Amino acid sequence: FARFARPRASIVFSKVAVIGLYHGQPALMVRMASIRTRPLADVTAQLSWLQRVDEPNGGTYRRLVELALVHSHNPMLSLSWTLVHLLEPESELLKALMGTDRFILAAMVSGLDTMLATQSLGGHSYGRKDILIDHQFADVVTDVEGILHLDLRRLHETRALDA
Repeated sequence: FARFARPRASIVFSKVAVIGLYHGQPALMVRMASIRTRPLADVTAQLSWLQRVDEPNGGTYRRLVELALVHSHNPMLSLSWTLVHLLEPESELLKALMGTDRFILAAMVSGLDTMLATQSLGGHSYGRKDILIDHQFADVVTDVEGILHLDLRRLHETRALDA
């Protein structure tokens, strides 16, 4: 029984994050999906980045800064979900991303597996090289004769925004 009861990953994240447009506004976006056949319920998400803070006395420390999401809660996840953080023009996140210091973006998601009634957790981190600027995600959901289909093979696909 122990072999079958071991926890398995049930949430997958895009290999890259993108900075593109969301309803005409610049945004940082990460895409994820549940690979379970049953939906996840009461799903919450969080995006954070590791900020370097230089103190006046010369000391330095790092802290995780939570990013506000357009939607941080999803009542039922059965397809994919794109986590969206709207970017301000003078964003500290953007400055750090364009800088040379180490950059880390962390995504965390948790929800209730509706089949097993257990907590399902997932997380992924992105470095500077994993964030594509002026890109958007390709569509992963298609409608075939009124039935929505999720194509996980396209979860990581992006395309450059038109210049």
